[in-house]
Amino acid sequence: MDFAAITDHSEQLGEANICTFEATQTCTDDSNCHPTLTGQRCFADGMCRPVGYDSTTCVEVRDELSRLRTGFFVGVVAGLENVSENPTRPPFCGMHGSICTQQAKKKKKKKKIKKKKKKKKKKKKKKKKKKKKKDKNKKNKKKKEKKQKKKKKKKKNKKKKKKEKKKKKKKKKKKKKKKKKKKKKKKKEKKKKKKKK
Repeated sequence: MDFAAITDHSEQLGEANICTFEATQTCTDDSNCHPTLTGQRCFADGMCRPVGYDSTTCVEVRDELSRLRTGFFVGVVAGLENVSENPTRPPFCGMHGSICTQQAKKKKKKKKIKKKKKKKKKKKKKKKKKKKKKDKNKKNKKKKEKKQKKKKKKKKNKKKKKKEKKKKKKKKKKKKKKKKKKKKKKKKEKKKKKKKK
């Protein structure tokens, strides 16, 4: 247990990073890879990879990539580190497993970075969803307001039309009354004239 507490051997993070390392940095010689900081050296294909990448164990592991995904690699390395009476790390881990612990830290950092990125993506998605909801709500509100305005306008127009009709009717009535009065006057005048004669 002391051994497991001091190193990362129980998860084989360093070993996994060495054997399955995905190279991105190009190089012409080892100095380009900053070996003291990264534990990497320049390989024949002009890419920086960790020391031990070309070891027989790592070559076997990469040949079995399909099984590696289901835990084959841990089984290979765990035989050296976890099962034997005197646990030892693979030779490519260097003195006291320093290279593997260095790579394990890098892997942990990568995992943390990935988690942070995922969290950021989730936050962005949530923000986008919230914005979409807000936009939808705003659009719905605007639509409702427009409908209400249209209804109000229609009501106003109806009221205006009714008022206008009433006014027209009143005017007609007044005209009729005036005509009747005029007729009556004319009749009276005629009667008066007849009487005078």
